[in-house]
Amino acid sequence: MNPVFLEYKIIQDNITYYIIYVFIYNLSLKLVTMYVIYPDSHAILSYNVSLVPEQIFSNVTGLTTYYSLNGKKIFAYEDYNGSIIVAYNGLILKKASNNSVRYLIAANYPGIDNSKFPSLYKLAKISIFDSNIRVLVLGVLLTILSSLILKTMVSRYDKVR
Repeated sequence: MNPVFLEYKIIQDNITYYIIYVFIYNLSLKLVTMYVIYPDSHAILSYNVSLVPEQIFSNVTGLTTYYSLNGKKIFAYEDYNGSIIVAYNGLILKKASNNSVRYLIAANYPGIDNSKFPSLYKLAKISIFDSNIRVLVLGVLLTILSSLILKTMVSRYDKVR
């Protein structure tokens, strides 16, 4: 079963990170698990929080528009200066302020989308097999090869004695 969640990508002062809100009791804001993922430092932080409605909802009227989420068009409203886009149910889809932009990139939320829960490790760029895997494999092979050579040399030396 896929949990009800909202995944936002935030770009603030040229630093990108993700916030995922997972609703534990349906759509209650009283107990929400919040994951903050920093790809640059490969960190995943988890908090149990109580959300203030203003964190994810806004009452904006303005121009009608469509917000594209994974190829799906969502009917939305954009305020007149273009700094915030909200869905028809008030959910914040995109919000821009001084040096930051926050926008919804995935959701399993009624009336928005039915995305699968994202891989936290992929978002944080955590991998056992990263770009240095060639160096690791080469090191292991050289270690095995050198120990075999050393073993044969020692066994030959023991036979000579």
